[in-house]
Amino acid sequence: MQLIKQLDFVEVEEVKKKKVSANYDFFSSAGLWKNREIDAKELRKQAWNISK
Repeated sequence: MQLIKQLDFVEVEEVKKKKVSANYDFFSSAGLWKNREIDAKELRKQAWNISK
């Protein structure tokens, strides 16, 4: 990144990072897929938009 910043013909846009909330409870997401009839193969198919 330092090398790129030294090049005059390259513009580097600074991106501010979001602060992660320390109050996030990982275990509250445990039931995210509850009562959903979907498996890993179907998730991949939807994610990659693969039609078979």
